[in-house]
Amino acid sequence: HRRAGERDSRHVGELNTLQTLVDGAPQLLLVVASNGRVSTVRGAAPRGVATSNLVSEGLASAAVAGDRQKVSAALASALDSGEAGVAFAPLLDPTRTVCLDLRQVSPDLLVGVMRDATLDKARETALRQARAEAEGLAAGRARFLANMSHELRTPLNAIIGFSDIMRARMFGPLTDR
Repeated sequence: HRRAGERDSRHVGELNTLQTLVDGAPQLLLVVASNGRVSTVRGAAPRGVATSNLVSEGLASAAVAGDRQKVSAALASALDSGEAGVAFAPLLDPTRTVCLDLRQVSPDLLVGVMRDATLDKARETALRQARAEAEGLAAGRARFLANMSHELRTPLNAIIGFSDIMRARMFGPLTDR
């Protein structure tokens, strides 16, 4: 009996540790039914997402009206192909970006992770902008070099032409000077 009690005690300790780990996760962990209803919410919700709305109104209620169709499409895609991801603006703070990743665990049940991706989106935008600026600078440099090459070639062609005429002595002999 003592060994069974020790196993039960260890099992309870592991469950407490697992619950602490899940509840303290920096993302929001979800259990979602095939109809979009959220049955379980654990972890930290991204700014702009109200967990009470998720449970009472469904997964799409987390998004602004214009992004709700995207969330519903991701839900359908996850049920169809086994997993899906979507980025959307949360209802309570549309200036932010939230990413939702869904994975099917049974025919009518999904698990999901929702996280704040505002910084990721800002970095991506900054990188796109830096790339556009670099491409603009490279194009400007190429234009400058093409123009300078053309501007130098025109007088050089005249000099080379006259030098060839002088070397060929087409207009008579040249003095040593």
